[in-house]
Amino acid sequence: MNYKQLIPSLSGNAIEWFDYLLYVYLAPTFSMQFFHTQNKMNALIISLAIFAISNVARPIGGFFIGLMSDAFGRRKALLLTIIMMTSASLAMSLVPTYETIGAFAPFLLLLIRLVQSLAVSGEFNATSVYLYENASNNKPSFYTSLVSASATFGVTIGATSVYCLHLVLSESQISSWGWRLPFLLAALCSAYIGYLRFKHCNELTNNKKNRPLLLALHLFKNYKTSLLMAFAYTSILSIGNYFIFSYFNIYQTELLHFDTKVVMSINIICLLLSIIAIPLFGILADKQGRKKCVNIGLISLLITTPVVFFGLSSDSVITMFMSEFVFVMLISMIAASLPMTLNHLFPKKIRNTGSAFAYNMAMVLFGGTAPLVAVSLVRLTHINIMPGLYFTLCCVLVLAADIITKAKGTELSMVNEPMPAQS
Repeated sequence: MNYKQLIPSLSGNAIEWFDYLLYVYLAPTFSMQFFHTQNKMNALIISLAIFAISNVARPIGGFFIGLMSDAFGRRKALLLTIIMMTSASLAMSLVPTYETIGAFAPFLLLLIRLVQSLAVSGEFNATSVYLYENASNNKPSFYTSLVSASATFGVTIGATSVYCLHLVLSESQISSWGWRLPFLLAALCSAYIGYLRFKHCNELTNNKKNRPLLLALHLFKNYKTSLLMAFAYTSILSIGNYFIFSYFNIYQTELLHFDTKVVMSINIICLLLSIIAIPLFGILADKQGRKKCVNIGLISLLITTPVVFFGLSSDSVITMFMSEFVFVMLISMIAASLPMTLNHLFPKKIRNTGSAFAYNMAMVLFGGTAPLVAVSLVRLTHINIMPGLYFTLCCVLVLAADIITKAKGTELSMVNEPMPAQS
């Protein structure tokens, strides 16, 4: 694979995640403009609820875009996702507020979020499968880890753009119109990347055309355990990512009232380090085994997460940074190995459908709800580490599911087919 295929694939994934997570980063700023309430926390919770509700589109989008990819080719799926995201980004930059159109404003906000969810639901897995099937056969985890790294890069650019807004604009300017600028930037970038994909992302593999309905029936009949384990592994990554991408900022700025610039600086530094760490963990997974890296990450998270959340509540900036850094590195280890793990669970003819459906089911049930669940747990219990205990319980359940499938002798290691041989 050369850079002409690699760059449009990864940059498209990056810009989709840039746009997708902008909503959460900017929700504390624009939430009051879309709901008929004078309580800022209530408006924020409703905004996060819309974010969670819109994620119901993800398994639907992932399933149908995955079927499109498996039945008609990877390139068509990559083009469709970027077109949808470009449209949603432009709409988000122009959407009227409650003051302008009343109760119709939150409805439009939800509709735009649904389109964004549909787009991003097909992007991650379609890119992962595209790279896996066209990458060098001695570096599969490295190449597919670049998908996770590009997603983190997109989120980092999103966080950085919001940080820059706070540097150059006043809070009232950002709340009034400034929050729209990053969405407009995302729309312009998405349009250009769509052009690059159309020009350079050729169908490099010879996909046999299949009937989508037969593929779906084959998947649900023969790969139930693979779907379950793909869902379980992704649930941990989804909660961890949404904690890093959104909840940590919301928790420290809105609930603990730390300075926004300090909190976002810590978050951006940790994300930048994650972009470097993920490909390195991908190389490690190629040498030591992807499953070993996943299990080490899970066990380490199980042990350290409650301590991490305790450290996030500290008055010390160094303690806050080290706590977030440890959590980000462990999530990066899982992020590096997960795309390859998902690709290994399904044969080529249903690879995109199976991985995308399980991945997005986990995202809607655990990822999209993570900020809302975390904020609600702290607000109800007044215990700051409660979200960390929730995450620890999820790690325990995933490890238990892995042990049970092994005890039953279920084979999940690799569908019997040759590794991709293209370079």
